[in-house]
Amino acid sequence: MNHNRGEQAKRFTDGALAHLEAGEYDAALTACAAALASEPEHADALHLTAYLHYLKNEHETALPWFDRAARAAPGNAEILNNWAGSLKSLARLEEAEPLYRRAIQLDPGLVAPRHNLAETLFMLDRTAEALAQCHAAIDAGLEVGGDTYRLLGEVLDSQGRAVEAIQAFRKSATLGGSRAHAEYKESMVHLRAGDYEQGWRLYESRLDSLQSSLTRWKGTILAKRTLLIRREQGLGDEVMFAACFPDLIETGARCLVICEPRLHALFARSFPSLVFFSGTEAVARARRSAEKIDYEVAAGSLPGVFRSAAREFPKHEGYLRADPARVEHWRTRLAAIGHGPKIGLSWRGGTPQTGIKRRTVPLPLLEPLLCTKGVHWISLQWEREAPAELAASGNALRVHHWPEALADYDETAALLCALDLSVSATGSVVHLAGALGRPVWVMVPWLPEWRYGSAGEAMPWYPCARLFRQDAHSSWAPVIEQVSAELAVRFPA
Repeated sequence: MNHNRGEQAKRFTDGALAHLEAGEYDAALTACAAALASEPEHADALHLTAYLHYLKNEHETALPWFDRAARAAPGNAEILNNWAGSLKSLARLEEAEPLYRRAIQLDPGLVAPRHNLAETLFMLDRTAEALAQCHAAIDAGLEVGGDTYRLLGEVLDSQGRAVEAIQAFRKSATLGGSRAHAEYKESMVHLRAGDYEQGWRLYESRLDSLQSSLTRWKGTILAKRTLLIRREQGLGDEVMFAACFPDLIETGARCLVICEPRLHALFARSFPSLVFFSGTEAVARARRSAEKIDYEVAAGSLPGVFRSAAREFPKHEGYLRADPARVEHWRTRLAAIGHGPKIGLSWRGGTPQTGIKRRTVPLPLLEPLLCTKGVHWISLQWEREAPAELAASGNALRVHHWPEALADYDETAALLCALDLSVSATGSVVHLAGALGRPVWVMVPWLPEWRYGSAGEAMPWYPCARLFRQDAHSSWAPVIEQVSAELAVRFPA
């Protein structure tokens, strides 16, 4: 009878695999459920159930299924690798690491866990270990593909080894990796170094997979034409690329701009001659179909037309305009907390995928700043966890946190305009303050994102920004000491 149940479970599991190959995930899950009804601890059915939830980005649901599958087949390295993948997707990197290591122990010839462990270590900002893992896979003679060389390039780049990074990116494309992805990664090396002409050319590779029926604009004459500007990437990127909107206006084109809903009011007020619309992609498609559009361009492609050299970055005093009434509201509220300078603070930027570890200044290290006599600190950290972080660090009474000022970007813009200064890690606050022409001091990691350049105190995008750079990897204390000293000069007690 048990043998019959096992055969029945296998048939259902085989059917689930067929559904999986056809992209029919829900049907595959139904087949897995039937298999498990016949044999509740069938390892393949448990693993496939977990993996299907993984593919559907239902990672919390996947985790207990991976746990059961690993118990049913404790020697299966693929189960551990996929289990760790769900944990990594949930940013639970410290939990994913030992599972990847165990998978490597179980099957040293399996490439995936080696690559994934290296990527996890890189996301944890443990670059030396990540580099060692990349080389270990390559040196072991395993058939690593383009993805591993692409990751190797990213790690080398993070260590300031630009020439070697570019070589790795180019090799990744020869080994079956995405040429577009490799060129996109290489573009950032050139842009950070100030080689804008080469950088912007390669940066366009990010659009290779973009499907559109519209003609892509590449700098041709636009007078009396209609141009659609598509939003892309994150909020900070949209704000930064909007620096090119004044250049577009001068072309005489009629410009329709798709923007993130949280930026709509701010952009519309700042550029009244442009037409902005936002919402879901379906709404955007409907609006596009209702307009006669001659060309389209992604917002990130505008600098390739208008900023091909350092001299083409204007010395502006801000190109975004906050709501004057709301600025006055926040000035009044700030005045009520007492005399002394009112300074905004953001201590974290990015996501696990964009270097959050590298771009986070731990709150306990900011103690010298937060103890500056006479200064009132205002939180600009929008995440809901920020008040708890402040409380845990003992700084809840030193930093005012007003969620209503951070839930709406237009409101945040007004608050920034009412502050005397902002001090921020590399994140969206820098872009918003810089675009408003408000002074912002930026705590910059040793090797930052391309937009901050590789050296110097200035940032070409925002003349009002001043950069305070790490002189070594993960070395925040000297940065904080320098900012503290400059604060004492700027706002003497």
